[in-house]
Amino acid sequence: MTKHTIKQLLNLLLIEGISNLPYKSRGCINFSKNLICLIINICVMHLLLSYKYD
Repeated sequence: MTKHTIKQLLNLLLIEGISNLPYKSRGCINFSKNLICLIINICVMHLLLSYKYD
């Protein structure tokens, strides 16, 4: 996976996550935010690792 693909994936996850965020219940919003943060953290870790091995 190239850095460009990872960036695209990250943007897609962000857009999808924000647009699919349920507005009605606060619990769901908090859960979704935590899930999005977790996914972003995983992606960032992959980015850092890919930079190290370049």
